[in-house]
Amino acid sequence: EEEEEEEEEEEDNGASLITSQAARNHVFPILVSELVKENILTNRQGTSIMKLFSEGSTVVSAAIDVYDRDSDLGHLVQTLQAAVERTH
Repeated sequence: EEEEEEEEEEEDNGASLITSQAARNHVFPILVSELVKENILTNRQGTSIMKLFSEGSTVVSAAIDVYDRDSDLGHLVQTLQAAVERTH
C-alpha cells in the first residue's frame, strides 16, 4: 500500500509541469484552442498568441513558466492578452 501512495505522489508532482519544449508544443496549442472555444480569448487573440509562441516569444515562454509554477489560468490569460496588445 505504501508503494502505491509513493507512485501517486510522483504522478501528482509532474502532472502540471509543462517544462519540456515537446510538452509545451503539444499542450499550449490545445490550451489556447480551449480558451478561444470558451470565448475567453477571441479568435484573433488566439491566432496572435500562437504566432508569438511559434516565434519563440520570451513573453509567452515566461507566461507559461509562471503558469507552470502557479497554475493561475487567469494570470496566464491576462499576460497573453497583454502580449498580443503590445504587438498590435
